[in-house]
This record gives sequence, structure tokens and C-alpha cells, in this order.
Amino acid sequence: MNAAENGIEYGYASHTLPLEVTAGSSHTFDIIYTAGTYGIDSSGSLKLVWRYASDMGIPQFDDPHEQNYVEVATNGNCTLVPRYDRKMNVRPWGPTLYVKVTSGYINPGETVTFRFGNRSAGFQMQTFCESAFSFKLLVDPIATYTYKELPVSPPVSIVSGNAATYTLYLPSQVSPGELCSLRITGHDQWANLSPIAHTLTLSSSIKLSGLPDKVGPEDADDQGIITIQGISSHEEGIIRITAVRDDELRSGPGVVYKREYDTAALSNPMICRMGQTYRPFWGDMHGQSGETIGTGTITQYFRFARDAACLDFTSHQGNDFQISHELWQEIQKNTASYTCDGRFITFPGYEWSGNIPLGGDHNVYFLSEGYPIRRSSHALCAVHTEDAEDCTSIEALYAALKDEPCMIIPHVGGRYADVSRHTNLLVNSVEIHSAWGTFEWMLSESLSRGHRVGVVCASDDHKGRPGASHPGRSHFGSFGGLTCVYAESLTREALWDAYRRRHHYGTTGARIILNVTAAQMSSGEKAHHYDMGSLVKESWHEAHIQIEVHGTGPLASVELYNGFTRVKQFEPARPTIHDRRILVWWSGASERGRDRAYDWSGKAVLEGNQCVHVRPVNFHNPETPLTHSTENSTTEVLAWNSITTGGLSGFIAELADPAAGELTISTADITKTIKIAEISTVGRTWTAGKLDLKLHVRRVTTTPGPMDCTVQYTLPLDQERDAALFVKVTQEDGHMAWSSPLFLHRTSTSYP
Repeated sequence: MNAAENGIEYGYASHTLPLEVTAGSSHTFDIIYTAGTYGIDSSGSLKLVWRYASDMGIPQFDDPHEQNYVEVATNGNCTLVPRYDRKMNVRPWGPTLYVKVTSGYINPGETVTFRFGNRSAGFQMQTFCESAFSFKLLVDPIATYTYKELPVSPPVSIVSGNAATYTLYLPSQVSPGELCSLRITGHDQWANLSPIAHTLTLSSSIKLSGLPDKVGPEDADDQGIITIQGISSHEEGIIRITAVRDDELRSGPGVVYKREYDTAALSNPMICRMGQTYRPFWGDMHGQSGETIGTGTITQYFRFARDAACLDFTSHQGNDFQISHELWQEIQKNTASYTCDGRFITFPGYEWSGNIPLGGDHNVYFLSEGYPIRRSSHALCAVHTEDAEDCTSIEALYAALKDEPCMIIPHVGGRYADVSRHTNLLVNSVEIHSAWGTFEWMLSESLSRGHRVGVVCASDDHKGRPGASHPGRSHFGSFGGLTCVYAESLTREALWDAYRRRHHYGTTGARIILNVTAAQMSSGEKAHHYDMGSLVKESWHEAHIQIEVHGTGPLASVELYNGFTRVKQFEPARPTIHDRRILVWWSGASERGRDRAYDWSGKAVLEGNQCVHVRPVNFHNPETPLTHSTENSTTEVLAWNSITTGGLSGFIAELADPAAGELTISTADITKTIKIAEISTVGRTWTAGKLDLKLHVRRVTTTPGPMDCTVQYTLPLDQERDAALFVKVTQEDGHMAWSSPLFLHRTSTSYP
């Protein structure tokens, strides 16, 4: 029975996809629309849409032999004209394959078939898991540009691939003899949570009681996660646990390097030390679920953050203009139910998503439930009489919230926050890294205006993975960030107090331990140390600064800044001109807004030398790797497709000879040739304008450097100017961390 005979006015749609597909896999499938009673008139149209968060392939209509080819056909007597636009429908269903009917019409019961992929190449499915992925078809049969929405049945389950890598989570600090847990999670090539699939051999940098020699799939829970409880150390020090797959155990020269940095999983560092008042806790306070523009449900969001990402605290930050009164109550219901002192803490909140002229994106957090939502607009939710409380400018929001227990943190997403308008004490920190990119300019511009703000990082996750947000193949070009808070305990009140004191720092997603303190040494008196984020009003002529860093990989640099002037760079490893590894990084963004991505695609030609080993830096997409080829006996080529959105990417190459030959690097805006012998330990930097676009080349140690660094440094102070002292850490793998500034009040100027 066809649609017309069945009395269906607008028709119906189905697909030929399997009901379960692997994330990131390619498929050939049809989506078939059968016209209803109205048919589709000439100049009528269809819109096939999927969710904004999805990073499916981008449809192309020109080459049937390449991936993501889409053919649109009909058995009706007409011509179909397709095109694709990422934002051609109401969010969150933005990506749109639009088809216009011309030169004829479609009769009731006739079909339109969208054929994705073919025998030569398939169509790429999204790289992250979703329990009920679906398409929607919108039909305008009467050519009035009003559409009827039809579900494409049935929904599809997108599941993870086999585990390829593993993550080991330890608490960042314990006391000697204190019992703690190690959690091991498996991940497919796109970092989706995947059940443990290998036997893992475990070892520790310091002897641990209760740590087994091996674990495997039989030790995992129903989520495929292994939790080893009751481990402890009676020795103080920095503890890291290594897990090696039994099928990757090796012997012979170079095994330590290969196992530690290439094939093994290395835990985050854990400090075992007595006498610490504050402990580091990890959180991701910024992400969305499928009730707004993200993926999955709010319940799945909080469960992933707690169980899979092993976070200590989080928040849900849906766009305010999409949060109904019912959804706001549901968000608060979940934050209340998931909060458990000592285990996992959540904070109620929302994203105030004002347009840039109104102030831009700001995260709003409350200490407890029960406060109203004050929206920037009602773009995607109904207006009610109680919405007189809404605020359509950032100044109005500041005024409305000034007496409530809340924090406002400006950030950059699709919209960016205007830091020139931050005059309220509610703005205590700025978010300088997320899955959207790295935005150090938020901090530098805030400090240049005299604002006393701390540093936070978050994911702004849209893929249902708060705390472990992988960029996939989408326009989100970075790992999601994390914030580490030094607090007395894991409770709402203790974390809130630490946020208000700016006693926290941010990272690009790695659990790097960073602590920065400052003191004034007085003869005959014990110095009082001020923590990061503190405001010091004493009169100091110099600051004695102590920096402690424990990385998740070899450290490349530790830099001390006053404002955004670098006053000292510390080298955890001291390279010489005879070292054989060179580091090539590119970084920056095109602009502050949505079109910030800068294309660094290019190549590096090495002549008169050989590349023994290459380590890509921040090449997250396995489908677009850094490639290494040999043109002839004297020439090798590294080539890449790479974009940056404020952060950095690049590679570290180990050369056969520390001095022979030359390297030519070619990108769209920078082409430079440099002799290998002239690559110094300080390096050279070339700029390309826009928002801090840079290409940097320097020499690093032949053997990867240390992961731990403790520095003491005395900084003379300008008696006429305030100081804002913070530390930036960069690892060889591209991960970074920024401490919140320590403010020394030198003048009578009163800043917010």
C-alpha cells in the first residue's frame, strides 16, 4: 500500500542502515522518502537534516568515487537539485541536505532516494557514540516554504569500536598509607569509551601495596571499566602507573622509550605527601546534552562525567534560549540527585548565550538549586509571564545576579564574551581553553584592563563526553579542557570557596599537576606563602616564587609571566646544539569569532639528512595524519592538513645527524628554509599576523625530557605598577596548563 492509499498527507521515510553501526565507520545506505497525498509540487523541496553536534562526513555531489558522495534520485518525472549547508535548519538540527524539485513534480506514492556512498567509497558516520542517532526529513509539498517534519525510522545505535588505547586515572594527591583507587578505561581510535579488551601489565614508579601485576577483561564492570581499590604507598614521592598491553611487550634496545611514550598507557601523576591543607580536584564545568544542542540525556551526561571521565565535579550548561521552564527544573533535579559529598559534586547552571553585541557567551553557576533562569532571549523556547526576570544584556545580568550566590565565567564558543564589559565582581575567572580552541587573549585582555581574574578550562562538550571530550573529525579542533581546584574537601561549599579565591588552574585536558606560590623573605621570620589566585596587598620589593609541575608527559617549557609579558622561561631539560630532535609548532587563530580556524596545511622538506622518528603533536583525527615519505636518497617530506583555533599543532622529528642538511617549511602564509646546524635551543619564531599566528622551530633534547620540575625564582618588582604573576606549562605532546595569576597590589588604583 502506498502513502496516498494509506491516507498519509505528507508521506513517510525510512533508511537501509544497519540498526547498529561503529562510530567513525563508513557505510553505503539509502534514505527513501515516499510522497504522501499531496505529492510535491514544482519548486517544492525536502530537507534531510541531522543534529549539529554530529561530525558525519560532509556530503559532496561531484565525485562518485570519493568518500561522502551523495546521489539524489526519483522515479517521478522531474529534476532534483541538491545542495548542502551546515546551518540551514532550526538548531539543533542544523546540517541540511536540501533538495529542490524543478522541471516537473512528484506524484503521490513516488519516491525520492538519498543514496549515501557507493561501492567505491562509503559515507562516514559520526565518530562518537549515540544510543538513538536519527535523521529527520522535512517536506514542503505545496511550495509555501513551510515544512512538515517526518522522522526517518528506525533510530540507529552508534557504538564504539574495539579498545585501542587505555587511560589510567589516579587521584592527584594522597597521604602516605592512605587507601585510594586506580580506574582504567578503554577507548577506541576516536576515544569513545570501549570495554577493556586486553590483558594489561601494571607497574608503578613507587612501590604500591594492593596493585596487581596484571588485569584484564575479566576484571571489568558492566561498563567495561576496571577499578582497583585499596592501593596505597608508604613512601612519599610522585607516583605514576604504567599499563602495557601483553601483545605489545617488547625487548631489546629502546624498549623504555617505546613502552613509556608510544604504546603504554601512563597514569596521571599522583603526589604522595603529608601535611597538605588543600587537595587538587578535577572538573569540567561546561557542556551540554541532547536536551539542548548536545548528545544524549542529562542523566547520561552526569553519569559519564562521574563514571567514565572520573571527574570530581561538573555542571550542565545548556544554551539559555533553548531551556524551557520544565527543562530548567529537570537540570536542577539532576544536579541535586548526583551531588554526593566526598565522591562527586555538581552545580546547577546555564549558559547565558547573548549575541556578541549584548555581551557574548557567559556561563552562570549557582551554589545551590532554586534560583530562576534569566535568559538572553527566547529564540527556541516559549515566552511565559514569569520571564520578566530575563536579561537581554550582560549589564542587566550582572545587576540581576549581584545579590545571588552565583559565579559568571565568560567564554568563547560560537559567540565570544566581550571582556571590555566585565566590571562586576561576579566575573572571577575566564575560560581560556575548550573544545573550540585556546583563547589566551581572554586572559591577556582581561589583565590589561586591570581585571583580577583566574584561569579555568572546560570542554564545552556537545558529544556526551564531559571531562573526556575528543575533537573527532568535526570543526571542534581541540581536546576539551579541565579545571583543577585546590580545595579543603570535595563538597560544594569547599569548591565554591576555592573558585571565589581563584585557587585553581586550567589545562587542555591533561591532568598536569601545577602549583605556584609566592612569598616575601623576611630576616628572622618564616615567610608566608601566598597561593595562586591570591591578592597580596603588602609592600614587596621582590617576590620569591616557587613553581611545582608534574606532567603527564615530557615537559617542553615552564614560563613565568607578569601580565602577558614573559619574564622568565625555565627549561626542564637543557638541550644542546648536538641534540638530534627538532620541534616544529604552529599556532594561533584567524579571529575571535566563529571563523577562527586557521589552515596551516603544508609540508616540511628535509634535505641532506634523515628523519629517524617523527612524533605528531595534536593530530587528533586518524583520517588526516601527519605523513612521512622519502622522495629520494637525500630528500624526505613531512606533509599535513592541519588547522589551529588558538592552540598549537606540529611535530617533533628525530634526525640522524644533528647538523647536516636543511629544512624547508611551507604553509599558505609562511615559507622558510633553515639550516639544521642553525636550529638553536632558543629557536626562531615567524609570525603571520591575525590572532597571534606563529610558526616556531627549535631544538630539544635527543631523549625526551623530565616530566617533573620544581623551580624557585626571585623576581624584582616594579614599585609603580601592579603585578599579575602566572605560569604557563607546555608539554612535548602539546598539552598546556595555566595557573591563575597571583596579584600583587602595588598602586592605589582600584580595580574590580
